[in-house]
Amino acid sequence: MITKEELIALTNLRVMEARTLACAGLNVGACYLLGYAAECAIKAVLASQFRADAIPDKNFVEKIYSHKLAALLIHAKLKDELDKRCLRDPAFAANWNTVQLWTEQLRYRTILDTVYSDFEMAVLDEGTGILPWIRTHW
Repeated sequence: MITKEELIALTNLRVMEARTLACAGLNVGACYLLGYAAECAIKAVLASQFRADAIPDKNFVEKIYSHKLAALLIHAKLKDELDKRCLRDPAFAANWNTVQLWTEQLRYRTILDTVYSDFEMAVLDEGTGILPWIRTHW
C-alpha cells in the first residue's frame, strides 16, 4: 500500500528526475517522468478518499489503477473544478489539453525539444501549470 505522503514525495522526485534528464538533453525521459509526476499528484488526491476503517469499492480501486490522467482526475472528484478553471483561464485550459494527452507509451517515442518545453510548461508553470493546481488539492 502506498500512502498519500509517499505519493507526494514521488511527485516531487519525478519532477527532479525529469529536470535532471532535461538538462542532459534526454527530453523523452523527462516528459515521461513529468507525466508520472502528474499521475502521482492526482493519486495523492485520490488517497484522501480512502477511509482507514472501510473496505473500498472494488470497481473504484480497479479504475484508479490507471495511467489515464483525465480519468484519474474524474475519480479524484476534480473534474468540475478543472472545468471551471479552464473556462476562466484559457492558458490553463491549453496546458490541461497538453497534459491530458500524456501516456505511459511515450517511452516508445521520440520528441522534439520544443515539445518537451511546451509539456514542461504545461505541467510545471506556477501560474497556469497543472501540477501546481493539483497540489492545491492535497
